[in-house]
Amino acid sequence: MTTDHTKLLQIAHEVTDEAKEIFLQEPPGDYTPKGDRDFATEVDFAIERTVRERLAKLTPDIGFVGEEYGGDQDAERYWCLDPIDGTINYAASSPLCAISLALIEDGQPTIGIIDAPRLGDRYSASLGAGSTRNHQPIASAEAKNLNEAISSFGDFSVAQGYEDRYRQQREILDAAAKKFRRVRMLGTAALDLAWLADGKHAAAIIIGGQLWDIAAGQVIAQEAGAIILRTPFNNDTTTIGCARGVLGQVTELADEHLRERFPGTV
Repeated sequence: MTTDHTKLLQIAHEVTDEAKEIFLQEPPGDYTPKGDRDFATEVDFAIERTVRERLAKLTPDIGFVGEEYGGDQDAERYWCLDPIDGTINYAASSPLCAISLALIEDGQPTIGIIDAPRLGDRYSASLGAGSTRNHQPIASAEAKNLNEAISSFGDFSVAQGYEDRYRQQREILDAAAKKFRRVRMLGTAALDLAWLADGKHAAAIIIGGQLWDIAAGQVIAQEAGAIILRTPFNNDTTTIGCARGVLGQVTELADEHLRERFPGTV
């Protein structure tokens, strides 16, 4: 069984290189609808097929879960891939999109890579080894007060039946806008957490994220010194991350606006 994280991280970099080449070389192609105002491109599917096949050969003892083709999330160890986090941005030629790959062991991410090909940035981490951007160490922000800090905010879901969630999101967005220096909506949870790790933002509020959206960013942010308040790995979860210096203020904000609906959030 392959257990060495140094070796596994190198494998993850190698397959991400292949995914990045597809991202940069291939046009988006046709769109496959995934519900109201949502879709996957041909490149989403091509990246996932390539990464799945390569990892099956390189790490046959480790399972695989991808956004487009699924997989067994109950497995003890598996790779977890979002082939393009921010597909809507990608299709619109925005640079705010990323390939996100994580290794999950016993329900928690232990390796993460987030590559933003159009920005030229690759974030990576493995448990206990710190986080890097383009192989240089990074650390979360040193902010002490929310009125001096920038927070990202996850975009609004377009799935049907989300009226209650819209209200929740609007409530906490309104509260955050009154506390933080600025609130930004990037349209990609992977970069929300990567930029938290890199000190660009001091917090990230993501309501309704999926496993593949969050996993790589969680380990990268934590290894950079950020705090993740909630990331239970089931469908449709909420993740709030922040720099250590604003933990108390972010916890208070989350407690006031989320605990009633998400018991145990903080």
